[in-house]
Amino acid sequence: MTADQAPDLVAFVTNASFPGRRGIIGDYLELNRFRRSHPELSVRVIEFNDSDTEVEWDGDSFRLTHPDFGTIDVGAARLILYMPVSFEPEDVAIRSPAGNGAEAAFADRQWRVVGDFLEVFLAGHANCINDPRRARFACNKLTQMQRLREAGLPILPVRVAQSTPVSAAGMQVRKNLSEGAIVSSGVFSSTRLSGAPGKRLSHPAIFQPYVQSDHEMRFYVLGTKIIPVRLRRRMAEGVVDVREMQATTEDVSIAWDYECHHPKLLEACRLLGLRYAVIDAIPKDGELHILEVNCNGVWSNLPRPLADQVASRFHEFLHNSLVQRVV
Repeated sequence: MTADQAPDLVAFVTNASFPGRRGIIGDYLELNRFRRSHPELSVRVIEFNDSDTEVEWDGDSFRLTHPDFGTIDVGAARLILYMPVSFEPEDVAIRSPAGNGAEAAFADRQWRVVGDFLEVFLAGHANCINDPRRARFACNKLTQMQRLREAGLPILPVRVAQSTPVSAAGMQVRKNLSEGAIVSSGVFSSTRLSGAPGKRLSHPAIFQPYVQSDHEMRFYVLGTKIIPVRLRRRMAEGVVDVREMQATTEDVSIAWDYECHHPKLLEACRLLGLRYAVIDAIPKDGELHILEVNCNGVWSNLPRPLADQVASRFHEFLHNSLVQRVV
């Protein structure tokens, strides 16, 4: 089998032109940088919704062909990285729909079956970050929170409703259920104060108590190691999502204040079956409450010096996963 057929790393990522909060996402995992740092490795990047990708499965081997790299045997890769920005079905399609007619809709359904099978196929791979089935489970905020709550981990009370809670004590925060909303206008993407009680919405949303704090924590979990990032809250009135803030070097720092809580964060990842995750948390009444666990979180909104540090640690994690098989 040739090197092209059995690469060291196969990465499944969202296409670089995908619209994020502040424009197209680009190379959000900085895999081109990883390639330059490790020229000895064979790295193949598969972008979702790429019309040039061809597929073949014979019951044993799952092969993908692309003009940029020829044919690869996905199952033979030493390491798989499955990290789409969005897990919405249309965002993780292997091929993008071509046209709007009945034939195009039919073809899209055939590709969707292949995409669903790919996630099952990769779940059986011995060295995959993250197992797509578990990542998809974790990406659903309701199943995620239910799992963490049942395990007794500290999370804020969660309520899902189609109207702003009336009887809730104190201010409430409203969150989207689907991460796919990142392609919408920022007013729909941001986590905000819920507004007037009893307001009817066109869709269900998550409501949680608002916590007064001058900072949040973001924990980058890489296997059994954690990079703890402290983020100062400095946002427009009504917005409580720190991702909407253009953070400066004065707003963020590595902080070990909550190191005693790290075992709980590692346990959250274990419960969700994630080897890599970004956990958002906030202190309240002496406890560190988990806001959400992101199976595909990145570092693009951090100031460049800190973003470089996180990227380097993430690439080190990838390299260790190749050398040690599983970290």
